[in-house]
Amino acid sequence: MKVYAYVSLLLSTLALGGCQTAGTTRWMQYAPGPDLEYSKAECAIGAMGVEKDMVAWGRPGYVLGAQLGNAIGNEIRKAEYTEHCMTMHGWRKVREPDGAQPTQAADPRTAPGADRMMPAMRRSPATPLQQLQRPPTSLVAG
Repeated sequence: MKVYAYVSLLLSTLALGGCQTAGTTRWMQYAPGPDLEYSKAECAIGAMGVEKDMVAWGRPGYVLGAQLGNAIGNEIRKAEYTEHCMTMHGWRKVREPDGAQPTQAADPRTAPGADRMMPAMRRSPATPLQQLQRPPTSLVAG
């Protein structure tokens, strides 16, 4: 019986490993907001608070399965939080196919249609003093 369990676990692991997508992803700024490093740091700090605790008792296999399921769920919650947080900061994840050369992020102020879609971006570039000021960081949830 245990042999069948190990074989099925091995086959499912190999099957899920084949689901790996090709290409890479990178963050692209599509709206005004803080720079990439600041946004990533703030979203990573916020993502630490979305983990859920769990309690399980019973057979060791059941407890291990419950812990594994909780760990996977926590990682999914953290990834979703990070994705939404980065979107709120004006960053979007874009996929690049294999072999593509990394491109520089386009300046959103000069993007086609920027005057129509984001009028606030037509301002002059920030002075050094303005660059040192932190953007608003409050998130309000109801």
